[in-house]
Amino acid sequence: MGDFELRGTATHTLKLQAMARAQQRHQQRLDGERLRTRRTQLGLTQAGLAEHLGVHANTVARMERGELRVTPRTWRQVSGLAVITGER
Repeated sequence: MGDFELRGTATHTLKLQAMARAQQRHQQRLDGERLRTRRTQLGLTQAGLAEHLGVHANTVARMERGELRVTPRTWRQVSGLAVITGER
């Protein structure tokens, strides 16, 4: 394989990595929007949800803005809150 082919492969790999990061950021924003919607449906403030999750209110705000990933554990905890509040 010549130098040209190696550079082309490396460039292609970098583009794929950049696309994957962009997709991940987009998914984090969507998850953040879903979390905000669910929190407001439950009638909770960011501070109230943070207390239930055992995190700081700033952490909830960052998740809602898509700056932090909403983990599967967080989704399970939020689902548990729906049961506690009697909402389905």
